[in-house]
Amino acid sequence: MDTTDTNLSERIETLEDKLAEVLAQSSTNALLLQQLVNQIAAAGPPVAPPNPIITTPIPSVPKVHTLKPAPPNEFSGDRSKGRAFLNSCELYIRLAPQQFADDNTMVHWVLTYMKSGRAALFADRVLRSEQRTGVQRYSTWVDFRKVFIAEFCPKNEVQLALAKLETPNYYQGRRSVDEYVDEFRELVDQAGYKEGLAIVVKFRRGLQREIQDQIAHLPIGRPGDDDPDGWYDAAVRCDENRIANSLFHATPRQPQSRPLTMVQIPTGVGSSRTSGPPQVNPFWQKPAAPNVRPSVPQNPTPMDIDAAKRKAATPVVCYRCGGAGHVRNNCPQQYDIRFMTSDEKEEFLQGWALQTDVEEVQLKAVEREGTPEEEERDFRRNSE
Repeated sequence: MDTTDTNLSERIETLEDKLAEVLAQSSTNALLLQQLVNQIAAAGPPVAPPNPIITTPIPSVPKVHTLKPAPPNEFSGDRSKGRAFLNSCELYIRLAPQQFADDNTMVHWVLTYMKSGRAALFADRVLRSEQRTGVQRYSTWVDFRKVFIAEFCPKNEVQLALAKLETPNYYQGRRSVDEYVDEFRELVDQAGYKEGLAIVVKFRRGLQREIQDQIAHLPIGRPGDDDPDGWYDAAVRCDENRIANSLFHATPRQPQSRPLTMVQIPTGVGSSRTSGPPQVNPFWQKPAAPNVRPSVPQNPTPMDIDAAKRKAATPVVCYRCGGAGHVRNNCPQQYDIRFMTSDEKEEFLQGWALQTDVEEVQLKAVEREGTPEEEERDFRRNSE
């Protein structure tokens, strides 16, 4: 369709240029003919001069740039999409009226986009009826529009909108303010609400409590209780400010790492080597506390007896595992991967990788030097 319109416009412009050239040439020929007649009359006997040729210049026609609206999408007969399809068709007809000679052309043009589902069956019935009777099924666009609304638009739109506004189903909930405002405006328009006070009350009731309180407590610029548009704009602005403020306070957390300590570990008993390379003691392997039996006084004093009779103190609760009798730093499950924090997991992996490297270095050193048993066996072999 676009290519055909472009070619037609180019042809019209070419014809207009040719016509202007022909008119200019005709005016020139008329002037020459008039001069020739005057010369003949001056040379010969007087003759009656012919009627002068009067040429009227044709005004230039300004170029009109026609719009090319987007055609509607294909329609399958879904009632939830019927109103949008009808609006797109009427908008196209209003923007390009020169493409439609009469109402019958409009109706058949709309039928070309009804190719599937219930819409295709409707188009087949219309065309089959016209072929059988030889008469147009819908003489005007108004008649076709009424039938289309009855067939493909939601039934009882007003009653459904009123019923939804009387229930919490239209509340904002987890949706954004923009989505809530758009749906609320659509419901109010379908229900036919005109009074601003009633609309504002409905809107405030469905709005999130935090945003509603911010608008209600505005010292300056608070919208009136009968101004729905003011409440719509204020709600969107407060929601944008809330999102910007939350992003401002969302600062990244800096991880805290604990330094790894190098511990000298003595070699095993019976080894010929008295010292070895420094070995890393992983942070999850804490040195065992000496098993010292606490001394119990044999003759308790009266003060100790009174202290024993006191009520036991509230047990300490661990914030990591929820157990009693220890704190988070001494929790026996602090190296359990299920209870570790992100920083502890990262530190655990670093320590494990470092311990693995040290063990590999020690293993290679032992392989180069040999074990004490191998050295003793080689010494005896050489002595024999």
